[in-house]
Amino acid sequence: MVLRAVAADCAYGDQDGFRRELADAGLPFVMAIKPRHGAWAYGDQAYTPVDAARALAWHDPDEPGDWSAVTRTFRDGHTTTWWAADAHLGWWGPDGNVRLVVATTDPATLPAQSTWYLATDLPRPGGPRAAESPIQPADLTEIVRIYGLRH
Repeated sequence: MVLRAVAADCAYGDQDGFRRELADAGLPFVMAIKPRHGAWAYGDQAYTPVDAARALAWHDPDEPGDWSAVTRTFRDGHTTTWWAADAHLGWWGPDGNVRLVVATTDPATLPAQSTWYLATDLPRPGGPRAAESPIQPADLTEIVRIYGLRH
């Protein structure tokens, strides 16, 4: 059995040191971060994952802008459509050492109960890190699938 990535909730994902230790050990990760986990800035200038998600273009399912439809499959076999996108938060971005992936049931409203803000070091397919990384790239569907397994 090959470990694809460590999946964890924000109790671990918000810990920079823990993510660094996983990276140092060569263990890829997909971890939630809190919606208000900010990039460094002064007070009201802090930029959060919610701000990053709101900066992504979205019109509707026929014109999804920056978002891609992903199918989530649950244990009982039923499926639902979620939406996912790479976003930017400080130095985190689609081609950075850490990607910020936002997954939600509704990009227009980002409902708290069904929106995930995920930090991952899995490279983006076709991105500049994909060729040089020892870690196999992961598309948005795979990142959402991996995080969904954490339960």
